[in-house]
Amino acid sequence: MENRKEVLIIIPAYNEEKTIVPVLEKLEQPEIAQIADVLVMNDASSDATNHVTKKRKHDVVTNVFNLGYGSGLQGLSWRTFLFYSKYDNFDDKYPDANMLMQMLLLGFRVREIPAVMHMRTEGVSMHSGLKPILYMFRMTFSVLAVWIREKILKMDEGKIHALEKYDK
Repeated sequence: MENRKEVLIIIPAYNEEKTIVPVLEKLEQPEIAQIADVLVMNDASSDATNHVTKKRKHDVVTNVFNLGYGSGLQGLSWRTFLFYSKYDNFDDKYPDANMLMQMLLLGFRVREIPAVMHMRTEGVSMHSGLKPILYMFRMTFSVLAVWIREKILKMDEGKIHALEKYDK
């Protein structure tokens, strides 16, 4: 087993064959490579993202299906993962403020870790066109629905109690 370094850099990637090489080159510089391992989360890219990453000898996990930006930018504890997978509660379109609010209302611990983002040089942003406006509407209604579900209807209280057997 190789020695693990003190930092793990996780790169979410979806069809990034044209942009991932310069990023990986920067991470391969000795001052970074000494302290950090790199893991690319390839979200079922249809281009050569997987091949390019492996060719540069970096670890890559490739999803069979495109899961969206929630499998690359969110890390879930085993208990949280179990809750969302067992009860089919994960919002696969926009796992954002609504999911954070639900986790907090259900007593899960939420911790934010900063992510470094760079301007896109190739491809199309997921935040282009009318998508940001539609996102605002969807998120407003989704946050409201989560609040009603958890505070008024208390729909998930029993599910949380059922997870306690896994805590031991």
